[in-house]
Amino acid sequence: MPYVPAENIYSAYEMALIKQLEIPKVEDYTFLKDGDVLSMLGINIEDAKLYVDCIVNEFPEFAEKMVNRQYSDAILKFCSLGKAPLFYSKALKSVLSANAVRYIYHALLAIKQIKTKFPEQKINILEIGAGFGGECFWIQTIAPEVVQSYTIVDLPLVSKFQEKILAHLNIPCKFCTIPDRFSIDEAPLFVISSYAFSSLNKYYQDIYNKFFLSRSSGGFMVWNNWTGYYPFSFQYKTEKARPSLNPNSFVMW
Repeated sequence: MPYVPAENIYSAYEMALIKQLEIPKVEDYTFLKDGDVLSMLGINIEDAKLYVDCIVNEFPEFAEKMVNRQYSDAILKFCSLGKAPLFYSKALKSVLSANAVRYIYHALLAIKQIKTKFPEQKINILEIGAGFGGECFWIQTIAPEVVQSYTIVDLPLVSKFQEKILAHLNIPCKFCTIPDRFSIDEAPLFVISSYAFSSLNKYYQDIYNKFFLSRSSGGFMVWNNWTGYYPFSFQYKTEKARPSLNPNSFVMW
C-alpha cells in the first residue's frame, strides 16, 4: 500500500502526564487509570492474555523462569506503577498488569533480534517513543548483558515522565530530545520502536531517520500498519504481528 504518514495530536496525553508529574511520589501515580493515557498506552486484560500465550509458546524458557519466580521482584515493582488493574496468569503463575505482559513480550522479541544479530556483543539501544519505559525496564532486567547504553527519544514532557519512572525502578537510561546532539560510542546502534515511529508525522520520521535510523546496525519495531511502510534506506523484513489483534507488523533489520 502507498505510504501515508500519521497525523496525531498528543495534547490530551501530555496534559494527563503533567497532572502525574505534580504528584511527589511515583508510587502514588495513577496514570493507568486515566482515559487520556490509556488511549495512548492502554491494553485490556483479555488482549493481554493473548500476549501471555505468545510468551509461553515462543519463549518457554523465560516462561519457566517466571513460573519459578525468578522475576517476581521485578514484576511486583513494575506492576505497581500507575495503579493498573491486575490479573492472575495460571500459565505464568504470576499476578500481572496488561501493560507489563505486552512490554515483556516485545522486550523478548527485541532481545531475540539483538542476540541473533550481535551474538555475545554489547550494543547501544535507542528507543523511539517509549511509553512509560516498559521495554527499557524489561530489556535491562531480562538481558542486561546485551546493553552498552540505553537512550530514549521522545517528547520533552514525556521524557520527564519516563525519567521519573525509570529512576524509581533503578534502571539506567539516557534521554535525547535534540536529535542532532545524539552521540554513541563504537558499539553498534540498535533501534527499537513499538508503535511510536509509525505513528509520527512525516516531519519527525524524516528527522529520526536522518539522525538515528541511518546510523543503526539493526532494529525491531512494532508497526501500526494503517500507513504502509516508511521508505527506509536499508533492507528489512516484516512479519505479521502477534497476537493477531489488528493488521500490525513486526519490522526487523
